Order: sequence, then structure tokens, then C-alpha cells
Amino acid sequence: MPLSVARELDCEWVVGRCKSYLERGDKHGAKAWILTARSLFPGDFSVQYEAFCLHMSCEELKEAAMALTDLFNVFPREAQLQSCLTGLVEALLTPPTTDDPQEKVTAQKKLLFNQLPANVQKSVLLHAAADENGGVLRQCKVWLVIIKLFPDMVKTLGLDAYDLLSKEQSTAVMADNQSRELLVCEVIPLLLASPEIRLELPVVRSSGQSTTLKTSHLCQWLESVASFYTTVTSQALLGGRGHKCAGKVGWDQLHQLLMRTAEKCGWREVILSNQIGPHLFCPRECCSNMLNLELASCPSTLFIYLSL
Repeated sequence: MPLSVARELDCEWVVGRCKSYLERGDKHGAKAWILTARSLFPGDFSVQYEAFCLHMSCEELKEAAMALTDLFNVFPREAQLQSCLTGLVEALLTPPTTDDPQEKVTAQKKLLFNQLPANVQKSVLLHAAADENGGVLRQCKVWLVIIKLFPDMVKTLGLDAYDLLSKEQSTAVMADNQSRELLVCEVIPLLLASPEIRLELPVVRSSGQSTTLKTSHLCQWLESVASFYTTVTSQALLGGRGHKCAGKVGWDQLHQLLMRTAEKCGWREVILSNQIGPHLFCPRECCSNMLNLELASCPSTLFIYLSL
């Protein structure tokens, strides 16, 4: 029997012993066998991956993160490892719910990811974002996770996400489609809140090209926000499909983004003027918190007069 085949059989036997002890509930016995296997076969992926799985079964997330980091550094292209890392990213993109039977597993994966070193986190997320099979929406969601973990990347990935989603939502039939919702509710607020985003400051994009933000760019962002919130609110009030951002939630968010835009643009005063009755589309109690912000005759347009 060739030496390589014999070695592989020995490796499988030791891993099998580890699994059998774990199935019987003997975690200490399983750890003893996997420790022996890791010492005998340090270059074997299946052994090292089984050690990681054992730590996860025992809910030893710190040790599991160390084992996963070693796997990532030594066996980065293994399909089984890539599948595991994809599962971590999907967990990060999954909002918490109370009725999901997999919520405990999802929460554990999120905790595991948080235990990984920052450089591994960034590499895993960038690799996930580069996967074109997930589509624009998933790519931008991964970019948002990266930006929240690494705020300095907002200048490149944040603006890239804006460009992609703007192009994506412009071809959609519904005005409140998922691309526009992500653009308005996640990307634009992140850009306006970031101290890294400044006017008249050249930004080198991921494509290598340089972009200089102007006041007109921020006004365009604000126009997209106003269009979205007025659309979903008017649809809800006129008996159409309801939306979580309709009504007061949307008006409050629109007001916050307007004030952030004014701050970034250096506007000393913002004067908002109404053309016809705002009560047709916006309740008075909602407007009172928005410096008398009211809708104009077209539900999808805000007429804003700015004093510089």
C-alpha cells in the first residue's frame, strides 16, 4: 500500500474515533483524539477542520475562532472552508428574528465572526462581496457590513454602493423596490453620517478614478430620500401597500438626513415652503418635528428653498 494512502487511512481512522466519542457525548475523549490527530497530521485539512467543528460543538467560540483563523491562513482555497465562511457572511446579513428555528445557529455564527482577527474579517467579507453570483443587492449589503466594521472604507465602498444601487433602482418598476430601500435607508444615511465624506475633497474610488463630491451630489442624495419617503407614505395613506418607513418614521428620518446634508454643505439656514395643503399627505403632528417640512403638490417632490 502506498505511504500516502496509508497515511490518509490513518488520518480518517483518528478523525472517526474523535467523532465516535463526540456522538457518545464524551467531549473530553473527543478532544484527546483530535489533539492527537492534530499533532500527527498538522498538514491535513480534514483533521484541522474537524478540530474547528469540535470547538463549535462544545460552544468554545474563542478556540473555534483560533482554529478557523489557522484554517484560513493555511488552507484558504478548500471548498469546505469556503462554504463555512459563506455561512458566516450569510449569518451577518440575516436580521435577528424570534420565530426562526435557526436563530441560535445564526447567532452563534455571528459571535464566531466577531472573535476572528480584523484582517481575517476584512478578507472574508471582501471575498464574499466579490462573488458576482449573489447580485448587486447582496454585494452592497456585504459592503455595508465592511463599512460598519471598518469606517475608513466608506469613501470607496460607500460611494460604490451608491452608484450601483442608483443604477439598479433606476430600471425597477416599483418606486419602493429593494434597491431603492437599501439606498435610502442604509447607504445614504451612512454616507451623510460619516466624517470621512467631505465636500471638495478628492476621493480615490476602487476603480482607481478620483471623485470630488459637490453640493449637487448631496442634493441628489436628498432628492432620492425625499422621493422614496413621500412615495411610500402617499401609497400607504391612499390605501396601497404599507411600508415600515411610511408616515412619521419616514418624516423623522427625512428630517435627520436634511439636517445632516445642511451641516455638510455649510448651510446656515434651511427654509422649507409648502404650495398646497400638507394634510393631504402628511399628518400635522409629523410635520411639527420637521421644522414645518411639508409636501408640495407632487407627492414625490419636495420644494426646498435654501439660504446660503
